[in-house]
Amino acid sequence: TNLSPLELGDDENNLWMVFSHDRARFEIRGLRDQRARGELGVGEKHAEFPAPTMPYGTTYLFNAHAVYQYDSDQQLMFERMHLPRNEVVAVPPEPAGDNIVMLSNRAAYIYSGREAMNGIDLLQPLMRVPMSGQVGNLSRMDMIETLDGYLVSFTYTWGVWSGELQHPFQQVLRVDGKGNTHEVARRVISNDLPATYTDRNTWLSPLLRALCMGAQRLFAADDPLTAKPQPVSQRVLALAAACCLLALLGAIWLTARQQHSSLARWSWVLLCGVVGLPALASLWLLYPRRETMPMAVPNAPPVAA
Repeated sequence: TNLSPLELGDDENNLWMVFSHDRARFEIRGLRDQRARGELGVGEKHAEFPAPTMPYGTTYLFNAHAVYQYDSDQQLMFERMHLPRNEVVAVPPEPAGDNIVMLSNRAAYIYSGREAMNGIDLLQPLMRVPMSGQVGNLSRMDMIETLDGYLVSFTYTWGVWSGELQHPFQQVLRVDGKGNTHEVARRVISNDLPATYTDRNTWLSPLLRALCMGAQRLFAADDPLTAKPQPVSQRVLALAAACCLLALLGAIWLTARQQHSSLARWSWVLLCGVVGLPALASLWLLYPRRETMPMAVPNAPPVAA
């Protein structure tokens, strides 16, 4: 689903524009009569948009690789920011003091706010601040303007609660007026939650975890904004192995008290040893233990006096 509707209005000219996936342009209609008023593409030639484009705020529109601006006086859309081929937009342009910052999946780009306000030409970034971590793990970005640049803080904690991020950290960079970056500080962020909770999806069943993660990427392309899960610790792997062994021993004990054929019994034992505790729970729920009826005690012969 889209973050916002692919449509925008022009109150000054009484126009309403809706993006058409078939035409890769915005279809224009009148606000009063709803009659078609033509199409709106990129620039004066109304070229096709390279990807579905959505409005952001009251000024910009953006897609995966570029940012555009609508000029109500000329009733045209102009490309204002463009990313390299191997990068995509993660966060649309936001004010950063007197300038504008835009975040991609690999770096933060800082543009001149004065040029953005006073023109419609394609902007060139003043600074490019590369990120050392993955944008899918980025939970917070802070910027402080200095006399000759910026102090930029990247905090990578997103995914800790689900075990996908094992090593959260914070990095502070200093960016000078020439665009050079220097690391000022870097600290490891300790995890307040125990590993048995954050890595619960792994130690409960490593096989099911691997199957679920693989199925998510089976019919869809890789998302550049999603971080790949980091390997879990050796302690969690040891706990997972112990749980699989416990499930195997539990299956041997449980199937001996249930009615199974020899093939079915050892198939369940093997399944519990590979899958882990979820398979043992399924075995216990699918085959409840039969109730035993008390046997009547035969009448004892009378004892002769």
